[in-house]
Amino acid sequence: MSIGITIIAIAVGVILIVLVGVSMKKKQISDYQGIVWLIAAVVIIILGAFPRIVNVLARLLGIWWAPAILLFSDAVIIGFICFMHSKEISILKSQVAELSMQVSILKAEHTETEENKDTEE
Repeated sequence: MSIGITIIAIAVGVILIVLVGVSMKKKQISDYQGIVWLIAAVVIIILGAFPRIVNVLARLLGIWWAPAILLFSDAVIIGFICFMHSKEISILKSQVAELSMQVSILKAEHTETEENKDTEE
C-alpha cells in the first residue's frame, strides 16, 4: 500500500475519533454507539498503519484474495448495525405507543375533571 493511502487511512481514523468524541460530548450519540465507532476508528488506524495484517489474516484463514476479508467483515458489521437499529426502532415504537395511550388517558381524565367542575358551579 502506498504511503499516501496509509496517511489517508490514519487521518480518516483520527477524524472519526474526533467526530465521535464531539458527538458523544454533545449527547448526539449514545455511549454504546460511541464505543462501537471508536473501535471502528482504531481498527481503521491499525489497518492503515499496518496493512500487512490483512494479508497475514488471509493466509491464516486460507483466503486467496486478502481484500475479501475486509468485504466480508464490512458486510457482517453492516448487518450487525442494521440489527441493532432495528431493535432500537422496535423499542422506540413500543414506547411511543405506550406514551400515546397515557396521553389519551390523561386527556380523558382532564376532560372529565373539567366537566365535573362545570357541573359543580
